[in-house]
Amino acid sequence: MFCPNCGSEYQPGVQRCADCDVALVAEPPSEPQVEWVDYLTVMTTRDHSELAVAKSLLEGAGIPFFACHEEAQNLLATGPVELQVPPDRAADAAELLRELIERTVPDNG
Repeated sequence: MFCPNCGSEYQPGVQRCADCDVALVAEPPSEPQVEWVDYLTVMTTRDHSELAVAKSLLEGAGIPFFACHEEAQNLLATGPVELQVPPDRAADAAELLRELIERTVPDNG
């Protein structure tokens, strides 16, 4: 017997999950299907404070993100961190981060 909520397996004769307090079922719950999504880079920076601001803005807007190379940058002070978002949220993220990105671009003129 299996808990349909947490997936815990129980011995025969047990009727309810001790943790979830729900009725057990005969088959284990199916694993959720994971879909691969290639995230798009919306910002690149070496500045930890800019990265923190950008992450805070994305979190506040409910936009999922991944800071690619952040751990390596923290440990080795190597290349820049790439802030990446799902393709369907890239336009929203770019607009949200537009002012921050424009401030980080060096002025060549």
